[in-house]
Amino acid sequence: MSGWDFNENKDKLEFTSFPEGITRIRILSAEPKMAWTHWIMKEKRSIICPGRGCPICQIRKQQKEDKQPQTYSVTRRLRIYVYNYDTERIEILEQGITFFEELADMKKELEKEGKLLSGAIFKVKRKGTGKETTSYRIDLDSYEEVDLSDDKYSLEKFQKLSEMFQPHEPKDILRILDGETWNDVFAKPVEETEETFTVE
Repeated sequence: MSGWDFNENKDKLEFTSFPEGITRIRILSAEPKMAWTHWIMKEKRSIICPGRGCPICQIRKQQKEDKQPQTYSVTRRLRIYVYNYDTERIEILEQGITFFEELADMKKELEKEGKLLSGAIFKVKRKGTGKETTSYRIDLDSYEEVDLSDDKYSLEKFQKLSEMFQPHEPKDILRILDGETWNDVFAKPVEETEETFTVE
């Protein structure tokens, strides 16, 4: 924080957003982190599946046995740290398996040439805005190896990918399914401090 800017938070992480057109990124993580998720429509958010004991998986299983339409989806999501050259900051890139399979293919091609994935700057071209009409194309824009310990690219101050995607507890998922809001279930209580301030 500096001066009177009480809201400044340079270390706050944002998720990478691809507007229509081209976005340039550099991959900073050695590998992505994967999790299975369920989309909660009323909350516009994803539940991270805990696997065994997941209430949503149980609902899906019962609906399948009853030959009923599935009311909850299951999706494999992956996250990786990137540097976004458009926003000039480190971000979390979260996409589905198809996007990362394309990245994996390009990684193999780079390795055949003795090059590092982190040295590549990719341009991601997005076409369309709707869920059914959006497509991505990934191309190599340029190649320049950099020092990843440099403050511009360093992940030292950020949470490790292995600590992300912590599965939600079945009891909390049940509360969401029973109608409680995301904030009711997952918001952390504000800790009171001993200090009090009086404005005269």
